[in-house]
Amino acid sequence: STKLLTITAGNQSSTYGSTKNLGTTSFTSDGLINSDSVSSVGLKVDGKNLVSARTNAGTYTIFASSARGSGLQNYTINYQPGSLVISPRALTIAASLQTSVYGAIKNLGTTAFTASGLVNSDRISGVTIRLANNGPALVSATTAAGTYAIDVSNALPSLISRNYNITYTAGSVVVNQA
Repeated sequence: STKLLTITAGNQSSTYGSTKNLGTTSFTSDGLINSDSVSSVGLKVDGKNLVSARTNAGTYTIFASSARGSGLQNYTINYQPGSLVISPRALTIAASLQTSVYGAIKNLGTTAFTASGLVNSDRISGVTIRLANNGPALVSATTAAGTYAIDVSNALPSLISRNYNITYTAGSVVVNQA
């Protein structure tokens, strides 16, 4: 009769935007006797040993299979899965400086920002830009000349917030004298 050998895929981690090679040596084994050994194991997520840089942030199951080593013909192998955690990548979105003139209405829009940290040709289609402290998205015609803080938030599309840890940086709008 054969002896039971349990091989468990090791947990691994990566960051969105990075290719991850799962390798063949991240595993544990339980049940080996004598000088029998496991030298390598097939490790795959979605059927692939190499996880694409485009794989969304999240937790994925690593499946183990195809153990290689010495004396393994004497075992019934029970494979157990592990986890691959792909963490969001850091992204900074900063509100750009905007200007207006006293007496004019200035819509702050959704595109006056800069982003640093995007990978995989990801694009931000728009953001919410408002006067600070949840103010309106426009400067009214009666707003006195001066400099006002503006906040940026809510980057779109939603996959941006899934795949990135976003730091939003406030900016300002300058209302010039008429």
